Amino acid sequence: MKIILGFLSVASLATGCAQIGSSQVDQSQIYTGYSATYNETGAKLELSATFSVGNGIGTSVNLDSPSEVTADSQTLDKTTDLVNQIIYQSVASGVSSTTWQNQHVFVYTDNNGTSYSNTLTIPSAVSVTNSSGSSYSKAAGVTVHWTAAHSVQSSETLVAYISGSTTGQATGMTSSTGTVGSIQISAADLAQMPTGSAHLFICRGNGGSVSQAPKVGGSYRVSYCSASVPVTLNP
Repeated sequence: MKIILGFLSVASLATGCAQIGSSQVDQSQIYTGYSATYNETGAKLELSATFSVGNGIGTSVNLDSPSEVTADSQTLDKTTDLVNQIIYQSVASGVSSTTWQNQHVFVYTDNNGTSYSNTLTIPSAVSVTNSSGSSYSKAAGVTVHWTAAHSVQSSETLVAYISGSTTGQATGMTSSTGTVGSIQISAADLAQMPTGSAHLFICRGNGGSVSQAPKVGGSYRVSYCSASVPVTLNP
């Protein structure tokens, strides 16, 4: 299941993100970004960190020695995404509830030996309550019903997704609070979706500024994504 969390400009996709070694830049100007996500489908926990110069939208920073980043005391693997941004991450499947509900500690040490520690907590679980196997008309839109054992807070957002079995994805979002609610995915958003098998799921998340970061600052994002519910989309 693919979750689209941001928007990439055509220019970025065409040219890719520039990269630079951490030892080549002012350490106080390295912007830090951290993410912790749990996906109930596959019981997958993903922890990731990015570094850049330009407030998170500029040149991607490659950590060269002695710089390093860890999450939960484990070294993160380095990878590169479709736009050439360097991402340090750990992805684990079959993760128990006691593990993902723990606080996750990121520690970044810069080339000057200064360390920054930030603790991220993944939101409580949320579930889709639509019946498995239900059929929906694209022309009428889809109402996604949800429930949560612990009340959704005003600082959190809920995003409902419907994904085709092979291609296509549509979303709806709400800032509702409480333990039950619904999110509408409009007919207009569903227009590009193929008919046939699809899956509904919902993600609960929040983000903001980190407490410890270089002078230029840093941010975090945490989210919990529910198990998916199989449905059918009709015209």
